[in-house]
Amino acid sequence: MKIKYAIGFIVIAACIGVGAFMLKTSMTPYLPFKEAMTANGREVQVIGTIVKGTRTLDSKTGKSTFKMKDEAGTEMTVETVESLPTNFEHAKSVVAIGTYKDGAFQSSRLLLKCPSKYEKKSEGENGKG
Repeated sequence: MKIKYAIGFIVIAACIGVGAFMLKTSMTPYLPFKEAMTANGREVQVIGTIVKGTRTLDSKTGKSTFKMKDEAGTEMTVETVESLPTNFEHAKSVVAIGTYKDGAFQSSRLLLKCPSKYEKKSEGENGKG
């Protein structure tokens, strides 16, 4: 009977160990731009605002390029072959997930935070003023 308990304990411990390892490798950390630039090919997430007027599209490769600025004021070029969301130009902030290489952040996914229709408008926007 004790051997069954020992085997059961080993199986449970192995499952916990594998689960912890998988969880750790699947998590993608948020990093400031300067740290993302030195992440050595590791997949990370960066958050920032779009620098207006920097979006370009290479019609041959389908690669979109734009610049983002983080809270520290650091700018970084972001490249993606994914199609940009339709509301990309109106986004308040962008989360880019990918790796930094060849002088640009190679994004595999983009997440947008768009302005909410429920946010209070400033006086100049609501026609009073």
